[in-house]
Amino acid sequence: DYGGTWLKSFTIQFVDQIQTVTDFASGFIAIVCVAENPLDGSMVCVDLGNSTIKQIVYGGNQSPVVKMSSNKTYGPAPLAVNFTGSNSYDPEGGAITYSWDFGDGTPLNTTANPTHTFTTSNSSPKKFVVKLSVRDNQNATGIDSIIISANNTPPVVQITSPSNNSLYHPGTDTAYTLSATVTDAEHSPSQLFYKWQTVLRHNNHQHPEPVDTNKNTSAVISRIGCNGDMYYWLIKLTVTDAAGLSAVDSSVLIPICGGPLPILLNLFNVNVEGNDNKANWVTSAEVNLDHFELERSYDGSNFEPIAIVDARRLPGPGYYNYTDNHHANGYIYYRLELVDVSNKFTYSNIVKVYSGILATNAISLTPNPANYFCSVSAVFEQPQKIIIRILDMNGALIKTMNESAVIGTNSFTLALPPTLPGGAYLVELIGKNEVKRGKLIKSN
Repeated sequence: DYGGTWLKSFTIQFVDQIQTVTDFASGFIAIVCVAENPLDGSMVCVDLGNSTIKQIVYGGNQSPVVKMSSNKTYGPAPLAVNFTGSNSYDPEGGAITYSWDFGDGTPLNTTANPTHTFTTSNSSPKKFVVKLSVRDNQNATGIDSIIISANNTPPVVQITSPSNNSLYHPGTDTAYTLSATVTDAEHSPSQLFYKWQTVLRHNNHQHPEPVDTNKNTSAVISRIGCNGDMYYWLIKLTVTDAAGLSAVDSSVLIPICGGPLPILLNLFNVNVEGNDNKANWVTSAEVNLDHFELERSYDGSNFEPIAIVDARRLPGPGYYNYTDNHHANGYIYYRLELVDVSNKFTYSNIVKVYSGILATNAISLTPNPANYFCSVSAVFEQPQKIIIRILDMNGALIKTMNESAVIGTNSFTLALPPTLPGGAYLVELIGKNEVKRGKLIKSN
């Protein structure tokens, strides 16, 4: 029971009358799901209250906990990889042994932290599934795996619809087109596998929708919000190539709780095309619109106009674009100012792109200053679980998030607590072997 925070056992007779109710497990904050683990018969439950998955077992010996990692997951063959398994442990504190299967037909390796070189017969990408089995002194075994992809690099993924930080007015459910620009240096489009997921985030929990594996698809978005609770939609796309490497991009839809815009902006994005940044936007209901001003910023706060585009005021959708080929390298921010015939105006969401090579130790926060939402971007050299923390300047913890990072550039959306006072805060991304930090300004 989610509200009662308990898990109980019911005995029900053949006419569906409850005979007994007994306590089964306690200590939950917000239990929402229970399932049986088919491997060992234990029970697994989800506790949203502290963002954990808990295992319930009946006495006896527990299997070892496997923690494995590698210093790299892809590269040209021959590919030498250092593996770490010594962080694995036995819950009862007993001795453990290791068995590495490198997935290439070579003999098993029984050291805790081996080094292995993967070879291929040609230059084509090849996937190796490396499995680590850890056994305790009572023969209980835990198993985990890592994919090593030789002669391969991850896909490059950018969601084009819906654009990140798009706004919507609360109202009836609406179908949104889901599309992305995806490239892969080693694989054809038919060798890429798509996984779209839409998630409604509500206060401190979320409601995920079923996964959609179509390349171009759509999702029905419930346009809810502006009732005192915090709502926003997260659209996430994971693209995996045939040799096992993945890349992720995400987009956020945010309810706007003010008056109506003078125009309906259906799409605004910016694509990096070589040395050019191409802005694209699509409108409708632009009868009273006069023109657009495309603005650029290098800090996410101070914008300057770089182009004025007249509105066509067509009865149907309006398609516009502008190419910025006079910009500096680094992080660049773009937004549209939409001006109607009476000189009233409003702004689009801010879109961030990067021109040049992103430094592996860089962290980007946009917009900065931020009010309710902020996007944090960083580069990671291997897939891993990370912790995102917001702290005040005295080190007091404000908020914690658990996320998964892939190889390359990752972007995550931070929902700032509505009651958080204005001022300076520290944002930390804590990975396996590194901590990335940046300063965020919360506007009043």
